[in-house]
Amino acid sequence: ALGGARNDAQAANSESNLKQLGLGVLQYTQDHEETFPQLRTAEEAKKAVMPYIKSDEVFKHPESGEEYQPNPNLSNKKMAAIAEPAATVLYYEMSVAPNGTRAI
Repeated sequence: ALGGARNDAQAANSESNLKQLGLGVLQYTQDHEETFPQLRTAEEAKKAVMPYIKSDEVFKHPESGEEYQPNPNLSNKKMAAIAEPAATVLYYEMSVAPNGTRAI
């Protein structure tokens, strides 16, 4: 059970990081005429969003240390051009978790 609780905590931490990244991107878009930043690579995204994020660690999975991957299809797009915002992935975990899930 302890392993399950630990995995739940890691998942919660990862989801918290992803939420912070999403909020950072939204703040970026508000400052840039409702346009997404460059998201072709994790490094480009980090450069654009870092001023809106409090910690460098938010960009990495807490357990694996892998950088979260941005959706490159959103690079420089206007928010209004996204047909289904609630169904659109902004960032995702690079690797699938042992339980077969991946946070987005």
